[in-house]
Amino acid sequence: MLTRSKLFLVLALICTVPLLLLSGFLFLTNLNSARGMLLANLNHELAGAIHSFKALLAEREQERLTLASGTPILHYLAARQGPGSASSSEVQSFATVGNKVNDLPDNLKDVVSALLADEQAYSAIACFDAGRQLLFVAEPAAHNPGGPVSLRTKNFLQHESQLDELIWSATKSESICRLIGNSATGRTLRCATPIFGRDESNLVRGALVTDLKLRDLLTEVAKRSELAASGFNRVSGIVVVLDQSGEIVYHTNNAHTHQQVSTSFGNFAPVSGPMMAGRNGWQSFESGGHEWLAVYAPIEPAGLSLAVARNSSLEVVPARRSGWLGVGMAAVFGLGMATLLTTQYQRKSRSIERVTEDVKAIAEGELDLQVNARSRDDMRPLADSVNLVTRRLREQIARESETRQFQSFVRLSAMLTHDLKNAIGGLSLLVSNMEAHYANEEFRADAMKSLTSATEKLKALVERISNPVTTLSGEFKRPTPVDLVPLIRRVLSETIGRVSGTHHLETNLPPSLIALVDSERIEKVIENLVLNGLEAMHGKSGTLTVEGGMDANGMVYLSIADTGVGMSNRFIDEKLFHAFATTKQSGMGLGLYTCREVVHAHGGSIEVSSTEGDGTTFRVMLPSPPPAEQL
Repeated sequence: MLTRSKLFLVLALICTVPLLLLSGFLFLTNLNSARGMLLANLNHELAGAIHSFKALLAEREQERLTLASGTPILHYLAARQGPGSASSSEVQSFATVGNKVNDLPDNLKDVVSALLADEQAYSAIACFDAGRQLLFVAEPAAHNPGGPVSLRTKNFLQHESQLDELIWSATKSESICRLIGNSATGRTLRCATPIFGRDESNLVRGALVTDLKLRDLLTEVAKRSELAASGFNRVSGIVVVLDQSGEIVYHTNNAHTHQQVSTSFGNFAPVSGPMMAGRNGWQSFESGGHEWLAVYAPIEPAGLSLAVARNSSLEVVPARRSGWLGVGMAAVFGLGMATLLTTQYQRKSRSIERVTEDVKAIAEGELDLQVNARSRDDMRPLADSVNLVTRRLREQIARESETRQFQSFVRLSAMLTHDLKNAIGGLSLLVSNMEAHYANEEFRADAMKSLTSATEKLKALVERISNPVTTLSGEFKRPTPVDLVPLIRRVLSETIGRVSGTHHLETNLPPSLIALVDSERIEKVIENLVLNGLEAMHGKSGTLTVEGGMDANGMVYLSIADTGVGMSNRFIDEKLFHAFATTKQSGMGLGLYTCREVVHAHGGSIEVSSTEGDGTTFRVMLPSPPPAEQL
């Protein structure tokens, strides 16, 4: 019986482990689901940011095209290039302005100033004439945001005079943009837009150049997209834009902007590598002791890549908290169930122990003992059944004590009747052959010996009847070394010798065959087996084969085979060697039963093999005496 502590441990494992495994599986499933939802949200936010960026670029492009095709800038170019370079309507319109040719008209100044407002992200607007000469550069006021713009028509810087030559071969109003570096504003998107006249010549009259501050542009992207509403900050989320050289064009934390990602944001290396290669996808990285998840994709203009990242360690906190809560509840529930089952088991086991002790006492002979159990106890039906069985057992014992003497008498009568039958059978064979062979003197001498032997057997039967206790107890004499060969030949001469005209006898016996047996009882075994063989061949001529010898294990064997009717396997398995089981119409079924009991009492064994219609072979194994006790 398990102790309470061991039982509780076993039940705790059985109840808790499956629940913990299930809760752990759900824990991991929830984490993966939260991570998948986070990745889906990041992809959605990335797509929204790219869409907002493209929308802003489209707005700026439309602003440039509107300025490049507007009347103010066309009149200005016509005035700077002379009457011969513009249509009459353009010259006439410009003449009405009344300004000097070196000054910008007020209407052109107003348009440029509106574009250079802070929220538009322009850092400079310049204009070139058809001769590739820079006419003016307009910039926002450096120290007065929202004030008048700074306008220069001379003292231009070298980088301001640089212009993409492809613009002069343009055939349609479309900007050509490229990234440039700017020490003041960082990475800048410079776009050149061709200016066409209003005649049908489709000649480029000039070029409008605008510089866009990417950081301001991307800040506006963050405002317009879902990034701001999603709570992006340096703790829960970041937005990063890189160029192909690894420079941080934009970062949610302004301290990283215009820095190399490898030195300023080294933990971002698993993401920055694919970004600089122009690939899209997702990747995780470690930063500040937390795991982050980032999605990234290239954006136009070429050479930029945008990444949106969130702190996945913080995002999955609710899923992690609910997962641990589930694990804890599984452990508590499992331990509670183990405690309840342990208590129930202990209560049941105590009841079982009481009933077991009472049943054990009954089994040891205390049949008057009553098994007690409480009315609500599950063992009560068993206790009632045991009490009922013991009462019936007491009644049965009382009845058996009354019939035991009668059964003893019946057993004695059956055994003596069987032996008497064998003796009468031998005398019957002798009488049946006496009429045919009585004139033979040798036969008469042999018949006298048989009569003498039969008389001795009948006397022995009378002695057994006079001493029934010994007869019923089955007590044997002390086994002694006996030569079985003379004993076998005597049995054969008394039985088959008188029917030699009907059956054929074959013997294969050594000169001597010493076994450690009670000669009288073994002779009965041999006689029973020989008579069974003869009776099995009744009604037809047959062969009885008797063999003997020593096997490899030093046991004496005796084999008696007949060619009679044989026996079925079912009869051998279910009835052979059982008392009162026989295939003979007039048999009692005690011969083979007695043979088996006698052989087993000598420490030997008896085996049988039989085939219906072909005959039966009995093989008796008996112990042999040690060499020192051989005859």
